[in-house]
Parts: sequence; C-alpha cells; structure tokens
Amino acid sequence: MIRICLIGILMGALLQATAQPTPVLTTEKSKLLIGEPFRLTLELKAIDRNTAVQWIIPDTLEHFEWLGKDTTGLLKRTYILTSWDSGVWKLSGFQVIVPSSVDGTPLTLTFPVTELKVEHDTSGSNLLHDIKPIIEVNDAGERWIGYLVTASVAGSLLGLWWLFRRRRRLMAHVSEPTAPVSSYEELCAVISELQKTNWGQPELQKQALSRLRTSFQSYMQRATGKPLSTSTTDQLGVQLQQHLQRSQLMELIQLYRLTDAVLFARFQAAATDCEAALHTISSVAETIQKGGEA
Repeated sequence: MIRICLIGILMGALLQATAQPTPVLTTEKSKLLIGEPFRLTLELKAIDRNTAVQWIIPDTLEHFEWLGKDTTGLLKRTYILTSWDSGVWKLSGFQVIVPSSVDGTPLTLTFPVTELKVEHDTSGSNLLHDIKPIIEVNDAGERWIGYLVTASVAGSLLGLWWLFRRRRRLMAHVSEPTAPVSSYEELCAVISELQKTNWGQPELQKQALSRLRTSFQSYMQRATGKPLSTSTTDQLGVQLQQHLQRSQLMELIQLYRLTDAVLFARFQAAATDCEAALHTISSVAETIQKGGEA
C-alpha cells in the first residue's frame, strides 16, 4: 500500500514538472454588428504567475480595427476591437514566448484561432462584405417624383419667359432724355431757395451765404472759363472787371467782404444785407449771362 502511494506521488510530481502552459483566447461575443466593439482576452493557464513571458501581438488584423487595450496583467491581455466588414472572419496570429518547464529554453505558443461573425443588420440575411439587401421601390411614388420634377422645370421655363418679355416691354418704353440744366438755371434755383432763409439765426445765415458764394463761383467759373473757386476777394475783382460794370463789380466785392466776415470772423449781418446779397448775385449773373449770349 505504501509502495502504491509513493508511486502516485512521484507520477504527480513528474506530470507537474513536464506540464506546459496553455494559451487561451476568448471573446465576449461570437456575433456582432458592424462597428460594435467587443472584448478579446488572451490568457496563459497552468503557468507560474512569476514566469517571464513575451507577448507577440500583430500590429494589424484583417477586417478588424484596434480600439483599446489593457496590458497591465503579466499573464493576461485584454483588447477592445471592432469590425466594419460584414462576414465571418478569423482572429489569429497571437503568440507568446515562455520558458520550457523541462529545461527552461524559450518555447513559442500559438493561441487557438477563433471565428467571429459580423453582420450589417439583424435581418438574418447573412449577407457578406456590406452588400445590402435590395429594397423594392414603390412605382407610384417614383411616378409622382417624376411629375414634380417635370412641373418644376416647366414652371422655371415659364418664369424665365415672363421675365424676358417684361424686360423687352420696359426697354421698348424708353423715355425721352431731359434737357440738361444750365449753370445759370442752377444758380437761379439756389437763389430762389435761399430767399426762404431765416437770416436772423446766425448758423442758418452762415450756411446760406456759404452756399450762395459757392454756387456763384461755380457758375462764374463755367461761364467765364476762369478758375475762380480758389481766388481771393481782390483777385476776383481783377478777373471779373472785364465782364462787369464798375458799380456791379464794387457791389460784388462788398458782398464777398461781407461773406468773409460772416464765415471767418463770426460776424452776423443784418437781414437786409443778406437779402441785398441775393439781389446782387442775381444781377451780376444776369449781366454775365446776357454778355455770353450776345
């Protein structure tokens, strides 16, 4: 009896000494949808937990994509993967190098191959490689779409025809060109408008006399062909003495000195002086106009 026990103990010790580590590959699912993540676990069984091992993991897996990993365990690795191709695909290529339990030499172990089915939907059609089922088109709905497209095109063409016809009608009614307004008429219009000015208000008086002077200089420059807009009061008298009588020329010079005082010296002229300025400008412009027509 003792002999039998000793033999059993020796055989157990021998089996334990000669046992090799076992690589185990497991997946939490055997079937999944396209893009659905799943967990892959690689684990070594029947091995001392302090044994130094070297994992051999492929960089890429055909039909699969790496999403994450957990490599903190010495004898266990966990990976998160997914697949974007429908079909039945094999998970393979995982290996590990461990020391032999007999003599300690490196031993390469290959994890078992497992298959995983990836489906594009849950219809049970088992279609592979993203081939989607053919969906029958409703003929009535297709006809209505054709009618709508035809109606839209016809409406667009009618709208373009109406716009083109309207444009031709507008071009046919070309208005006759109006006669251009002369510089003398523009000056008379300004004088007529300034006659309504309230000369008792200093700011309105200043604005009105400035506008009167600018309009008169513009008229004189166009009537005589001389650049009068930058001329001083004395220069203006010299330039216009051949176009005006002496009395009109003196009145115009006095008017310019009055406007200089109002515009630059903060002088407030009497309302009668402002009305006289309008009369003087009107009289001078009339004389220049008659001289030009003669």
